[in-house]
Amino acid sequence: MALYRLVCAFGQQSVVTVLTRCGLPLPVYFLADEKHSRCLTEKVYLPTIVSGRVLWHLGYTEEASAAAFTESYGEVQRTASQQEPLYRGSATQVMLPLFPGCSGR
Repeated sequence: MALYRLVCAFGQQSVVTVLTRCGLPLPVYFLADEKHSRCLTEKVYLPTIVSGRVLWHLGYTEEASAAAFTESYGEVQRTASQQEPLYRGSATQVMLPLFPGCSGR
């Protein structure tokens, strides 16, 4: 319920923009995950990006698909690139050393 209230409170505001205006640097590495929840009677999914104790993105989608989550996570990359054009923060950068045979694509 707390996550749902947070989504409602932020609305369509870019959390990345808000946090960088507060003086927080963009994260080099972050963790991406999804949580399912109930919004009234519907099951919804909350794509989330965190770095340390900071919640950088909390999306909202009604479908649990790779395309929906990728689109949600892409919002962070687009917004961060507007703040710092050379920004390339990624969860992939964290995972690739753990799985050297994977290309990440």
